Amino acid sequence: MSAHESGLLSDDDIQTVLTCIRRRAGLVFEPEKRYLVESRLQKLAQSEGKSLAQLVQALDAGDERIALAVTEAMTIQETYFFRDPWLFDSLRTEVIPALLQRRASERSLHLWCAACATGQEVWSLVLLLESIPELAGWDVQILASDFSPQALARAQAGRYSHMEVNRGLPARELAVHFRRHGLEWEIDPALRRRVTFRQINLVEPWPDMPRFDIVLLRNVLIYFDEPTKREVLLRVSNVMQADGFLFMGGAESPVGVVDRFLPGVSNRACYHFLQRNS
Repeated sequence: MSAHESGLLSDDDIQTVLTCIRRRAGLVFEPEKRYLVESRLQKLAQSEGKSLAQLVQALDAGDERIALAVTEAMTIQETYFFRDPWLFDSLRTEVIPALLQRRASERSLHLWCAACATGQEVWSLVLLLESIPELAGWDVQILASDFSPQALARAQAGRYSHMEVNRGLPARELAVHFRRHGLEWEIDPALRRRVTFRQINLVEPWPDMPRFDIVLLRNVLIYFDEPTKREVLLRVSNVMQADGFLFMGGAESPVGVVDRFLPGVSNRACYHFLQRNS
């Protein structure tokens, strides 16, 4: 029985999928993880009313909608409020106080959540900033981006299920800054207006950007190969203030990939920008 007859993907089908997600989003999956590819695409195929083989045929024929859907299906949008408490502790106790001193004359900050997924991280950041009285009267600009239009739309809406708000969101923050909207909880519109959302694919050309004081690029580069990691990190460094801070995931580090960052506060996936001309 052939792979298609069994309802599975052939080796050529697997390669077509892997080539697509690498070209469009820089994602690298080893061919031996075909079970993962098949399992993630099965739900998509069902929603499209296609078999796995037909899904790949549409992909191979250049169907852009299917290509985006396949790429989104292969990404992990796992996130929750205040994920990694040490990150927010570092921001509150070390990074923001340092920037309050350094930016006292201009009284402005620029922050970028570079892979915001469905938004829990950027809204956690907004809630943290809201709790710092010293920032009252400051011009705080926050950019949140993701390559996935579907995830970005959810982030921008700021609506979450009861299960989602129960993952990491303190009860006080829920009561003060969220409102019931049917079966969901919606963040205060006044807070929602503080964030600008843009679709940005990290491996494609970026729009013009300001210089950022803080960049959150977390749990993204683990899916990239080394050349792609280097290229993304170099581009990130080029849109950072000379004394800015980069936060990455606990399993990620720019060390050994580029030489533009040094370990920073608490030495826990926070990095100081080092130089521009390396």
